[in-house]
Amino acid sequence: FTPVVKYLEERGFRGVLDKWGDETEIPSVDLTAAPFPGEDMSDRDVIKFISVLEITEELALQKDWVIFDSKGRMLGQLARGKRSSLIEELMKKGVKPSAEGRFYAGVSLGPVAVSYEVLDICCEVFAEDLGRKEAVLDFDPYFLMALAMDEGSSGEWASLASSDGALKALLGRVPGLFEKVQRVKRIFRERSGRDLNLGIFDLGSEVHWADVGQHVSMRRKFMALND
Repeated sequence: FTPVVKYLEERGFRGVLDKWGDETEIPSVDLTAAPFPGEDMSDRDVIKFISVLEITEELALQKDWVIFDSKGRMLGQLARGKRSSLIEELMKKGVKPSAEGRFYAGVSLGPVAVSYEVLDICCEVFAEDLGRKEAVLDFDPYFLMALAMDEGSSGEWASLASSDGALKALLGRVPGLFEKVQRVKRIFRERSGRDLNLGIFDLGSEVHWADVGQHVSMRRKFMALND
């Protein structure tokens, strides 16, 4: 994944790229291309890595999904679940089917890049939580979901927390997560004079993606070797 790191660095991004160790991902986009005029990532504060794929029943149950606009700004993230429920939520966000009636969205590949500035603020806001061993928190998906919401979405967050067992358990370990994330955004705005920029990086629809962290995917990969 080092070429991805260099790609971001050459475009001005400064931060940490976090990646799951149980996945092998080789992008299908050209990472050797030189930056073109206007392709500046120095103002990207958080970058979520995706691949635009069709939403199938299997992928819907296994993966989280990212909603973004034409400028590559992340608008939201949906937790894995039934395909029908995901499509219903995507339609609420304005996502429309293709001419063939198929639904496509950005499947969450796992990696997230976070700027040093945002990480510093997170260390301040979550200082008390960082001192407790039980306060384990993955950046993806719930932290990102809260990051993509505004302060007026507390009702939507509460509804999600009441229906999502994993989120409910997380809030037991890290209480006030939504409010703390919103505080991170407020502090960032006060210090930088602009809103936090949450973007996406599409690794391409033909990305080589070997996820051995899930049994269905792991079995398919190993059986493919036998074949």
